[in-house]
Amino acid sequence: MIHFIQNPTTTKEYSNNIDVSLTLEESLELLSKHSLIALDTETTGLNVFTSELLMLQLGVENGDQFVFDMRNTSMERFRSLLEDKSKTFLGHNIKF
Repeated sequence: MIHFIQNPTTTKEYSNNIDVSLTLEESLELLSKHSLIALDTETTGLNVFTSELLMLQLGVENGDQFVFDMRNTSMERFRSLLEDKSKTFLGHNIKF
């Protein structure tokens, strides 16, 4: 299942394949239960010093994908998950 966690002020419905019902906190709680997490980002460009983060995508072993709209979300909210030493992160083309 794809879970799209969007800015609450721009909530939009998508196809039946995309769940928009989870909050950021609920998503982080579900992700915290997994030890292996895939990580990918989408940015405004390719320069790691000037590009801005648009989307953060985190996936888990059972196939669930969590796509976070980062335009109005602070990375600080993800700090405890991303710095958890018990987690292994698999990244794709990680530069950011």
